[in-house]
Amino acid sequence: MRGQEEKEMKARDFLDQLEKHVRKKAPSGLGGEWTAAMRPILDGIGQTWDYEINRQGKNGEINHIDYCFFKKCSGPNWYPPSVVLEHENAWNLEETRKDFWKCCLYAAPLRVTIGYASTEANALESGRELTDFFGEYSLHRISGGEVLLIYGWEQSDLRSRQWLYWLLDGNKRKWQEGRIN
Repeated sequence: MRGQEEKEMKARDFLDQLEKHVRKKAPSGLGGEWTAAMRPILDGIGQTWDYEINRQGKNGEINHIDYCFFKKCSGPNWYPPSVVLEHENAWNLEETRKDFWKCCLYAAPLRVTIGYASTEANALESGRELTDFFGEYSLHRISGGEVLLIYGWEQSDLRSRQWLYWLLDGNKRKWQEGRIN
């Protein structure tokens, strides 16, 4: 997907690919089963953009970050990550907050956290609380970079799964709130 100019993945690209991959092969299960079902989806997003992917079970996590997508190179890869991603499968705000905070410590152009709540209303409340947390603790904005927070909840139609998201462009002040399905 990346062209000669080595275009970096943006949050909207990530959301488009998430929607596409979930429609192709809907994840299911709970706990470890859900995590295992999401793995090929998240791998597929990185592969679409021709990134080298580091994660548990594939090259290993780096500094306890679930996924790092790197520009590919021959030989040892010392490039900084283009994308850092935390996928928190514990359905509670505090565990997602820890992963969101950890993800936001990185200077990657795209920082993504995916969390879950029991209902859509709880997902909305949790997402808004985490965007407030970002500002309250002065987590770093990166010029030209983006922070993407995605929340899912229990749904019966897995192929038409809906997600809430919050997107912060490093050059803007306000979070954009939206939905994909």
